[in-house]
Amino acid sequence: MPVAIPSVDILTGTIEIPQLGTLVRLRIRDDWFYDGLDAQYRVVGLHGRPAQRGRPDTTTLYLEAT
Repeated sequence: MPVAIPSVDILTGTIEIPQLGTLVRLRIRDDWFYDGLDAQYRVVGLHGRPAQRGRPDTTTLYLEAT
């Protein structure tokens, strides 16, 4: 069975990029998560992308539920 690995894209300049193994708190409030999502995850991978043609620097955090 395939395993889904949650990930989130963040703008590099907005927050400090967490190190591998760091616990992060993810809070989402939008139409899909009407009651809100408030969960804690451990960072298990990172992928950075430099700015290109008007797009800002971004980093993808790969997460593991704790």
